[in-house]
Amino acid sequence: MQKVDGESECDRIDGLYQPSQKGLGGKCYTYLILKRLCLMVAFKDYPQTQSYSWEYRGGCYGSGDIGIYEKGVPGKVYKFD
Repeated sequence: MQKVDGESECDRIDGLYQPSQKGLGGKCYTYLILKRLCLMVAFKDYPQTQSYSWEYRGGCYGSGDIGIYEKGVPGKVYKFD
């Protein structure tokens, strides 16, 4: 969210404009859409208790990131396949 002077300023950055209740300007909301998700996990077996667990090890992208994102555009429908 960032403060803007008007709706046209928000439109230039593909945001959703919310006018201020106090008069001039407003807030502009932009969104990131998750395109891909990848987590590294490790299977941990505990024979003594006959149990197991999954341990989170981090993300698969960049510097341990778990997802790849793209800028959201208002009015566009996104589907996660």
